[in-house]
Amino acid sequence: MGDTVNLREPFVGRTAMSLGFDWFFVLFCAGRCPRRLQQPACHRTLLAKVIGSRNHVCRSLLYSQLPPLQPPSGSEPQASPCHEWDYDLPPGVQTMASRWNLVCERAWQVTLVQVHHIVGGLVMLPFAGQLSDKVGRRSIINCCALLAMCAGVAVVYADSLVFFAVFRMFVGASTSALRVNTLVLLFEASAPPYRDRYCSLVQLGLLLGSTLVTALEAGGVLDIAVIAIVGIMPTSLLAFSFYWTEESPMWLLATWNLDTAKTVLLRVSQINGVTASVDAPAVEREYRLKRVEEQRALHRTSVLDMLTSQILRERVGRMMCVWFCLFFSMHFLWQQTPRHTDVWLVLAAVVPRVTALPAAHGLLERFSRKAALGVCVALSCCLMFALALVTLLASPRNKLLVTLSYELALASLGIAYSAVITHSLELFPTMLRTMAVCSVLSCGRLGAALSTVMAVSAPRFHRGLPPFLVVLSLVIAQAALANLPETKYSKLPHTEYDLEANAIKDAVIDIMQCSESVMRRSDVTITEAK
Repeated sequence: MGDTVNLREPFVGRTAMSLGFDWFFVLFCAGRCPRRLQQPACHRTLLAKVIGSRNHVCRSLLYSQLPPLQPPSGSEPQASPCHEWDYDLPPGVQTMASRWNLVCERAWQVTLVQVHHIVGGLVMLPFAGQLSDKVGRRSIINCCALLAMCAGVAVVYADSLVFFAVFRMFVGASTSALRVNTLVLLFEASAPPYRDRYCSLVQLGLLLGSTLVTALEAGGVLDIAVIAIVGIMPTSLLAFSFYWTEESPMWLLATWNLDTAKTVLLRVSQINGVTASVDAPAVEREYRLKRVEEQRALHRTSVLDMLTSQILRERVGRMMCVWFCLFFSMHFLWQQTPRHTDVWLVLAAVVPRVTALPAAHGLLERFSRKAALGVCVALSCCLMFALALVTLLASPRNKLLVTLSYELALASLGIAYSAVITHSLELFPTMLRTMAVCSVLSCGRLGAALSTVMAVSAPRFHRGLPPFLVVLSLVIAQAALANLPETKYSKLPHTEYDLEANAIKDAVIDIMQCSESVMRRSDVTITEAK
């Protein structure tokens, strides 16, 4: 299915671009203008020195017959809240901060909007995955693309912060569901030798989306409407172009839709110029034996029922821990990485992340999933531990060294992200794949929400705390990864029955290997005794 996959791959990359743009939307829509406020009557520095107030609380200090920056000795200033602000912005340009005055006492609401956006994906993802396993990947993709486009347009015209946060929550939920479903569709439509390449290559969309919104900010494009409209474009193209794709043949076969599967496979074989043996007796016999079990699992299994199976519960729980720690670390590093004001510096910072894509493909092809993921997590952990020690002993004045450490850690985590996606897609059966991946990804979104809050509060305690938090989360991810099964050299499961059969087979192999090692030790002992 090479040519058909080549048609799907740009769509998946476009979805990744929408998600990458969407992740950074709120962070950069706040703009830099609060750091360049022109406040004729509001003197934050003076207040902090005279009254001892917090630096992020702004008050207007009123003195009689004296300049505002020279308080009289022995007199107490009168403080009153600032209600009006002058922003250093071009005429007609509105950022999120300038539209709703999200500065000083209200600056925390920017973080609240970010958390709302992440929580939207956290809540909607498992149910979108359950629907995808019941009605098909293509239907959910079309619905989510339409929802993302409508919610994105509503964000542009939102006149209150509440509506803005609500619509942003729908955008985050729909783009996250789009991301998972398109990845699952690409994975299930790809031949096994090409899955590593495609799953690594589509991550380029995340880099393009995040780089685009960063370049817009560095180039001075701060208007919230312009940035929102640019973010709608890849989603709109996805909504209009995804009608050219077919449903997942693997899902159609797993749900016993043989007639539709034959039609899709014949159409795909014509595009690829090959002959498809869709009426092979082996195919009919294999799926006829499992028909009753598959239909029962299709209609009964839900997000909660998935946790009743011991094998699924263990896999989902451990993979949730890995996704939580990985997303916590990635989002934490993104927010701690120095933001560049020059477009060329932004493009230069992308180089190590782009280089990580072929590295991810090479690791996934040459090593097992657990080995590739473990190497990347360990490398990021070492980099952040070194940076944490340097920050703890002496605050590094060389900003280039700090930025390089963060960028290298992000690049290695990008490789780990590609590996954990491939591992998750191979870990669960076809009939539960989207629901299970959405469930573990929702736990990752929870880690991203926690990192957003911690990124604001952690530096207030100690400047070396942020890197140590990342190191701790990566160590936990490494421990959870050790108990996950390897999936590269095993057959992809279609039902829970396949999972149980594979688990029994792995257990028997382990017992036999253990018995062989014991017998070898006994032979060595007997030989030495003789």
